[in-house]
Amino acid sequence: MLVFPVSTRATIRAHMIDALRLLADDLAVTYTLPGPERADRRAAARALDRKLRDVRSEVQGAAGGVPLPSTREMRRLFFAFAAVCFHARPLLMFDPRALDEAAVQRAHAVALRLADRARELAESLAARKTPCSPRVVDRPDSSDPALRGLARLDRALSTFARVARETRAPRAGDVRAN
Repeated sequence: MLVFPVSTRATIRAHMIDALRLLADDLAVTYTLPGPERADRRAAARALDRKLRDVRSEVQGAAGGVPLPSTREMRRLFFAFAAVCFHARPLLMFDPRALDEAAVQRAHAVALRLADRARELAESLAARKTPCSPRVVDRPDSSDPALRGLARLDRALSTFARVARETRAPRAGDVRAN
């Protein structure tokens, strides 16, 4: 029998929640004019990288060894979470001054909806509820790089929510035996 310590699962969950909240806060200000300064954009991307690294180290420590169903679930959840961070990073580094004002307004509106969605995912994980969040971007404008990136992040958030539902995302007080 393999039992993951409560603290490991809770730590993984806490890091994921922190990262999703951080992402939501950063998305809310990324596509505003004049936009965050380059140093601030870099700091936001690095903070997200640190959260991903924290989750990765916890998952590697807990999921190393025998490939049991719970370790496969944890790895699957981590890869979905890593995809969110992977698609979010370039968005946080994007300089909105490269776009015209109308494109910035469209991107900002979508980014705000995605920020709300990331917050909703974080809160559902924190409350130990099943995450459920509908897609925000139906069809991205292929000529707009900001909207394409936001659509990729939207798909990654959808995948993370689906995998969290299917794998029983780490929740506080959760101990699973195999």
